[in-house]
Amino acid sequence: MNIETLIVVVLGSGFVLLIAVWIIPPLQYLWQMLADALDEHVANYTGTWFWRSMWSRQQRHYRQAQRAFSRWFAGRFAAGGGHGLDDDELAAAQQLTPIIRQLLEEEVPTTIRRCNSLHRRMAQLTGAVHMREVAGEPECLTLRQWNVLLLQETARTLDHYPLSLKLDTVELLDASVAIKKNLLPTCAMCPYIRQRVADAGELCPAARLIGINTSHENH
Repeated sequence: MNIETLIVVVLGSGFVLLIAVWIIPPLQYLWQMLADALDEHVANYTGTWFWRSMWSRQQRHYRQAQRAFSRWFAGRFAAGGGHGLDDDELAAAQQLTPIIRQLLEEEVPTTIRRCNSLHRRMAQLTGAVHMREVAGEPECLTLRQWNVLLLQETARTLDHYPLSLKLDTVELLDASVAIKKNLLPTCAMCPYIRQRVADAGELCPAARLIGINTSHENH
């Protein structure tokens, strides 16, 4: 190696060392500051959006509750008393009552039972070790999606039922809470297909929630 090459190598090494020692750390620090600032901005924006959305929802519900309360109060203490509901609410209650009864007593239990039984049977017939091995089969996938759609529609139907009547009906109130807070989140994420077949058990979590007996499946 001649002297010129040696000088170039030494200068090049010194330049690389200078970059590594004096330039890269500040750049890394600056990048981390920018990343932290961005994360904080996103968190602030998300938090602000969440509280604004919640406030807007609360205000909308308050206005609805205020109107319902005004009707109830006027009807309750009017001459001769009354139910405090307008004709539209009474018509909605009369129309929705048999639909809700059929959904809660027949459709939802039957669909959950079928979904549970099919996944279990499919896993046993195929000799699967883990439930995820059959989760993507068209029959299993279709029933899970159908089940979630049915629960979503049932929750919406219960929401359309006059609130003042629902608050006085323990069964409807319990059903509304159970579907929106328990059944729907459970079926949407389906913990059953995330288990080994040996550990999954005869009943899926949704079936256990509503006390289904898979040995009495309705066809």
